[in-house]
Amino acid sequence: MHRSKNKGIVISRSVGRSFFSFHIRLYVQYPQFYQLWQDFERKHSAELALYEAAVRYLEKLKANGEEITPKKWQAEADRLKAEKSVQCQKMKAMREDIKAVENLKKTAEQLVRTETEPARKKEEQEL
Repeated sequence: MHRSKNKGIVISRSVGRSFFSFHIRLYVQYPQFYQLWQDFERKHSAELALYEAAVRYLEKLKANGEEITPKKWQAEADRLKAEKSVQCQKMKAMREDIKAVENLKKTAEQLVRTETEPARKKEEQEL
């Protein structure tokens, strides 16, 4: 038995060694786990940012004393889903407009090329 100098607690040497060896193993493995955590943070930075924003929002509600009820959350979720749907429809319409404009641009470029090619051929023949 070994008597601890600081607290007068009796610890067997085998328990002390196993405790010490456990901590040494953790210390040795720490860089590996730290690297894994950094990789995880890098891959999921957007999700972690959203999570932290949600935590801040909930903490703010909690600090203000505002009640958080499932009905309010469901209503807010439904409103956001409807807003997303409207925004997606607008985006799809914009994409269609962009495609139409790009087609017009291509057609105009082809017309310009076909009009300038005969003029170039005439100039080359005259030289």
